[in-house]
Amino acid sequence: MLDLEEKYLDLESRVRKLEAASVSGVPHQSIAERFDVHYTRISQVGKNVNARITREAQAIRAEMRAGFAKVDKRFEQVDQRLDQVDKRFEQVDQRLDQVDQRFEQVDKRFEQVDQRLEQIDQRLDQVDQRFVEVDHRIASLATEVKQLKSETFQMGLTLTKIDSDSERRDLRIDKIEQQLGGLEALLVKIDARLSDQQAG
Repeated sequence: MLDLEEKYLDLESRVRKLEAASVSGVPHQSIAERFDVHYTRISQVGKNVNARITREAQAIRAEMRAGFAKVDKRFEQVDQRLDQVDKRFEQVDQRLDQVDQRFEQVDKRFEQVDQRLEQIDQRLDQVDQRFVEVDHRIASLATEVKQLKSETFQMGLTLTKIDSDSERRDLRIDKIEQQLGGLEALLVKIDARLSDQQAG
């Protein structure tokens, strides 16, 4: 045991001498002290790095919060715009419903127009039938007119004959009247002579 303690103390003194002489790199400063100095520097650097990291993290968090706030505002704006779009779509749906109603009214009117046109077609068919009947009547009237023309022509011929005959009769009547006038003159003369004879 004593040998070991002596060896330990001897080794510890040697290590101290070595540390003081060459190992630390700094005269009259042990490795432990040098480690303490480096540790304090490293810890200070670490603290500075941690502080900078915290500052950067806080700045990043602030930027992220601001960015998220902007994003939230944009999402709110987008929601508002989507609400407006939904309202517009509702208005468009209402207008389309009105357009559908108008088209239904137009369809009903076209149906009424179709019914009226069918009625007009029926009436036109009746009118066509009447025109056909009128055409038949006109054709029959044309034949009758032709017959009347031929009859009137014949009647004209007969009338011309009658006129010529009446002229002849008038001449005969004039002659007869002249003869009657002569007879009346003779009768007057005879009456005068008879009256003269009775007076004598």
